[in-house]
Amino acid sequence: MSALQSSAARALPVRPHERALPTTASKPKLKLITAPSTERPIAGVVYLCIALLVCSVLAVLVMNTELADGAYQRSALTKQLSAEVLTTEQLTERLADVSTPENLAVKAERLGMKQMVNPEVLHIDSSKINRDTTSN
Repeated sequence: MSALQSSAARALPVRPHERALPTTASKPKLKLITAPSTERPIAGVVYLCIALLVCSVLAVLVMNTELADGAYQRSALTKQLSAEVLTTEQLTERLADVSTPENLAVKAERLGMKQMVNPEVLHIDSSKINRDTTSN
């Protein structure tokens, strides 16, 4: 094995040093540059998204409050409408009761009115006044 290693290792030819470049004539001067900004450009987008999220949550809260207020107003108006319908029904029933011919006659007698024995009837077609003789 030692024979294999010794034959595999050969000496490489040594190159003579290439000519060195002149050090003072054409070297470029180094310039200082500023470090890149540590703030990422995506931060503005993140702030915008957060602002939009906050605004949308506030808008939802305001709309929810307005809907709840509208529900309370609707409930109050429904109660008022129910009371008004009840009052209208009571007044309609009372009007129907007062408007019966018997009650109108009693009220007229209280006011001092008397029933006419032979009322006069105006006929619009002939423009004549006739006495009604059928009411005896």
